[in-house]
Amino acid sequence: MPKYCDASPNTAQGSGRLLEIYQEDIGPRAEVGPEVQRWVNKWTKEDVSSVPSSAIEALSACHADIYPNVYILLTILGTLPVSNAASKGSFSIMRRLKTYL
Repeated sequence: MPKYCDASPNTAQGSGRLLEIYQEDIGPRAEVGPEVQRWVNKWTKEDVSSVPSSAIEALSACHADIYPNVYILLTILGTLPVSNAASKGSFSIMRRLKTYL
């Protein structure tokens, strides 16, 4: 998210890790690195109140024609599950079923 990005090395390392994981979904790494850096630079110049703070807000603010690979990464990020609450619920259901049997 742009709100949590800055020009620090941690941002570059994090984007490098994303590029490794989703290499098949995005363009060549030589193109994506500078594109991510332009995306980060764009938001560091904006007022803090106008910077998107969630993946969905960032996706709606991202121009797919200008930042195609960032758009793909934000789309992936917006669809990833955030918690594992479903697995906790399945354990309690299994426990109830075991007690019933």
